[in-house]
Amino acid sequence: MTIAVLAAVSTALSRLLGGSAESLAAEVPMAKPGVPQAHNHFGNVVVGLYPALGHAERVGRIAADVANARRRMRHPAVRAADLAFATIPAVLLRWGVSQFDADARPAKWPATPSYPVCTAEPRISISVTRRWC
Repeated sequence: MTIAVLAAVSTALSRLLGGSAESLAAEVPMAKPGVPQAHNHFGNVVVGLYPALGHAERVGRIAADVANARRRMRHPAVRAADLAFATIPAVLLRWGVSQFDADARPAKWPATPSYPVCTAEPRISISVTRRWC
């Protein structure tokens, strides 16, 4: 279902934005594996929307991105990062959140994802979009 919705969003955005929609991506919440230790047992992953591709190839690429994200979520380093994050005192977390400037924008979005891509097939460049909520 997630893949079908992302493909539909890709189609709708490419129709709406026209030629300026050469590279689109979505930030998608994904459940973390294992026993939840908190109510927010998820992470956000970037999934390319591939508006320039035909429907069948677009769905395949989106499915591959989702599968790669799931594989990364199962990596032991993700669990280790969660355990390390859990040791940070709440006062320090609140301070860090207060330092975030939601109005600041980078001069240019990265052309490629900042994480290693686990696929042998060539990828087109994508830009990270802001969440819709």
